[in-house]
Amino acid sequence: MEGKDLEVGGVVECGSIECTSVVQGGEMEAEGVRDRELERVEHLLSTIRSRADGSESSDSDVVDLDTGTMLSQSSFVNEVGPASKLSCASSVLYVRKIEVSSSHRGLGLGLFLLDAADRQLHSGPSSLTLLIPFPLIYTKGGACSDVDACTLQREKLRLGKYYALIGFKEAGWAGTNSYFMGRAKGLGRGQEERTRVDNVLPHLFKVS
Repeated sequence: MEGKDLEVGGVVECGSIECTSVVQGGEMEAEGVRDRELERVEHLLSTIRSRADGSESSDSDVVDLDTGTMLSQSSFVNEVGPASKLSCASSVLYVRKIEVSSSHRGLGLGLFLLDAADRQLHSGPSSLTLLIPFPLIYTKGGACSDVDACTLQREKLRLGKYYALIGFKEAGWAGTNSYFMGRAKGLGRGQEERTRVDNVLPHLFKVS
């Protein structure tokens, strides 16, 4: 059979993902400026570490970084994995933003990008990937646009369920800006038994 020249129609940009590698207990600064998003990440990680070493009792409250009010530890949730294991993760990745072009939405490409980053950008035997489920349609110029709190909370929970399709689980304080989803591997107790993205999104892996 004679080979045929491959015709390339061009590159299609369907989306992008922005991530930051985090050092547990490190300074949360970017070019000398305090980074509010990374502060929230360290806030979560420090709470997990304190629970792991027993330095903070389960009924001890912590301060909300945005309002200055107290967050009850009883409202803290961690479904990602044992605190003692998460606090020792050798690699922590924070996903700042996932954006899919309007013409390619509805195909699951956001999950594909997230899964690829989680699998490829970590170093070390164990890892933790975190993100805050926040719909980009409610942002304007980098800030939250005018939307009522109930609608925003409902949409954040809906987006959280979407990420749960590939094994991300809740961590943090629901109803606040410190509500995360996370996925871990290499931590034992079956934590690496993550949902395969090709099973969730089989249409992206079809070969015609």
